Amino acid sequence: MPDRFRNADPTNDTAAPYSDVYGNPATLSSVWNTAPEDARVTNQWSRDFFGGDLKGIRDELDYLKRMGVTAIYLKSCV
Repeated sequence: MPDRFRNADPTNDTAAPYSDVYGNPATLSSVWNTAPEDARVTNQWSRDFFGGDLKGIRDELDYLKRMGVTAIYLKSCV
């Protein structure tokens, strides 16, 4: 999911009015390199967003190539 890779365009960062599959409000995490919410503890599922986007992936294609990546599979959450 691009959301977890790199945030290249902060102007599109908004979790609202999004919600998880149960209607709970989504949260936009402002601190990268932190673990997502542990749903086993909070009983809230899939409501952490980090703001990564397709531009972030595009900007880092050289890095991904150096790391040996030869294909990118993107999954939509919608």
